[in-house]
Amino acid sequence: MTRLAMEHKIKDQASQLDPIAFCSGFGKFHSEKGTRPKPYTRITMYEILGMVYSPQEVDKNYAQWAIFSTLKSRSMQDQTKRGQFFALWADVDDSPISVTELSKRISLIFGTVSFFVYTSKNATKRNTKSRVIVFLSSFIAGEEYSLYQRVFNDKLTDQGVIPDRRSEPANQICYLPNRGDFYETFVSESEIFFDPDLWTYEITVKKERIAKELIERQEKLERSKLKMQQRVKTGQFSPIEAFNSEYPIVLMLEAYGYMKIGERWLSPNSESGNAGVSISDDDGKWFSMHGSDKDIGQKGKVGNYGDAFDLFTYYEHENDRKTAIKKVGGIFQVNGVSLTKYNQRKYM
Repeated sequence: MTRLAMEHKIKDQASQLDPIAFCSGFGKFHSEKGTRPKPYTRITMYEILGMVYSPQEVDKNYAQWAIFSTLKSRSMQDQTKRGQFFALWADVDDSPISVTELSKRISLIFGTVSFFVYTSKNATKRNTKSRVIVFLSSFIAGEEYSLYQRVFNDKLTDQGVIPDRRSEPANQICYLPNRGDFYETFVSESEIFFDPDLWTYEITVKKERIAKELIERQEKLERSKLKMQQRVKTGQFSPIEAFNSEYPIVLMLEAYGYMKIGERWLSPNSESGNAGVSISDDDGKWFSMHGSDKDIGQKGKVGNYGDAFDLFTYYEHENDRKTAIKKVGGIFQVNGVSLTKYNQRKYM
């Protein structure tokens, strides 16, 4: 098929969903917030498909990207709550696999559907770092989108392809075709868009696993509460110390919507989509490089840091430390009175 014929075919494919426009911007620092806010733009499905054959040719710091949602936002919370997604995508950086071979494995995953593969800006002939985009026949709600991305990455892994799991958060940006020293593409000839309902079983399994993990997390929190009560009764009367000794940071991060990606965690407040939260070796402190976490805990030389109680204070008490201490102190009883009242009497 000639390039001209393929372009006509792509236009015909995209026409049925062409009115759908995705959130888009330029460079990883593009944001509507901050000291130099800049409104996001939009890009249609047809325009993205056109870029496969006529890619941008710019430094990655200025390259155009897309979030495949109709909502113009880089906030994970916003996209999870209100986003409507019309494409799945994958980033394959660490598998030495050709574009042709990757395309074959994508077909094994999705069947005969419309998709395309293109190499990234820094790809080489020996290391064909590639991205895959698969458009959908119906939208996926933001609250489920991350689950679909996880299933996609799981299926790639089953095919012997190592995906970058950073594509899973709902607000992660996908850099669009950008010609580098080595640029190669593959466009499937199918005119069928993938029906996300075909993965209903896989999504149900994911949901059940998450629900089970939620129950386990709640049980852990209850056990922590009982341990903290015991600690209070044995003489440790500092609400903050008691709280931190029994509520692990990992448990609190999970409870407040942080997503673990590799060895780090992605803040629910982040717009970058890059996991910027780490935990100290002794699990006593968390450290965040997210600018969106700047109001949590204490300010360090680089980023912010804090303990489990700082997370509790921010997410459940609007960052009011006195209220959080009073809340913890009011939960527990010592000799029939609250921990707060007991400490007041002890001090007097």
